[in-house]
This record gives sequence, structure tokens and C-alpha cells, in this order.
Amino acid sequence: LDSLLQEGGSGLGDPDRIENLGETQLPYSIFLDYVLSLGETKFKPGTWDLVKFNSNCFADEVSQFVCGSGLPKYILDLPQELLETPLGPEISAEAEKVSAKTQESSGITFGLIGNRTVGTLAPRVRDNSPEFDELQAQIDALRADQLSLEERRNALNIKDSKKEEKKKKKKDKEDKKERKDKKLR
Repeated sequence: LDSLLQEGGSGLGDPDRIENLGETQLPYSIFLDYVLSLGETKFKPGTWDLVKFNSNCFADEVSQFVCGSGLPKYILDLPQELLETPLGPEISAEAEKVSAKTQESSGITFGLIGNRTVGTLAPRVRDNSPEFDELQAQIDALRADQLSLEERRNALNIKDSKKEEKKKKKKDKEDKKERKDKKLR
């Protein structure tokens, strides 16, 4: 139990590697609103799957929101790599059983200590805080700006490639004319 409560600890012992995902200045209230909204939308009861949509997916999503960077790809790829081993079919069958059992549960569980649940919330309708709504609006605006910039960048790249193509054709035409003139001399 002590290893679960220590930073970087787990029930499996000390980690082989620790990844620094970044830092945040995000207020706790906004973080909590975000996590609870995930529990009502993308990670609502019945969506969890041990292999395809697991706690690593949740941690990746939260990390992107909180720190601006997600989990390393090698961590997200671990379940698929495991399924590609000789024991993969057996693991897949057991994972399906575990995933099916979770379809029956509902609510958000904040943790387990031994066999007792610590704090379970039933799904409910709630309002987001104004700070969360404002932050979400800023994130949406930044994503829209990013898409707009990407579209403009692509349009400029296409325009530049057309200019380059015209220059190349003109040069090829000039080179061809030069060769023809050399032959006539």
C-alpha cells in the first residue's frame, strides 16, 4: 500500500522508467471540471476496454489538457504489442472478459484501496464552472486558428509549388531552345 501512495510508486514495484510530461499552472477547479466532464462524455461508463480504450488513453487525454503533451507513443502502443506476442490470443480473450465486466458498472471511481472503493460518483448532470467554459472556448479558438493557419500554409505551399513548376517548365523550354540553337550552329 505504501508504494501506491508514493510518487512514481505502483503495486508492481518501482518503475523501470519515469517520463516527465511537463508542468501546469491549471487551477484544481478547472482540472476537476475537466476530469468530471470526461467521465460524462468520452470516458463515460461502458466505454472502457482493457486493450483499446484503457487508463493509458485517459492519462494521455488528461496529460494533453493539463501539460500540453500526451503520453509517449511507446506506452500507448503497449497493449497492441502485447497482443502480437505468442500469448496474444489468450490475453485478448481474457481482456475481453474483463472489458465486458466493466460494461456493467457505472459512475466514476476515484480509486481503490484494498478491496474497498474510495469515493464513487454516480453520473449526474452538472454545470461547468465559468473558468472551465472560458478555458474550453480558448482551446477551441486556438484549435480553429491552428486549422486556419494550416489551411493557409497548405494553400501557400500549393501556390509555391505551382510557381516552381512554371519556372521549371520555362527553364526546360529555354534549355530545349538552347540545345536546338547549338545543333543549328
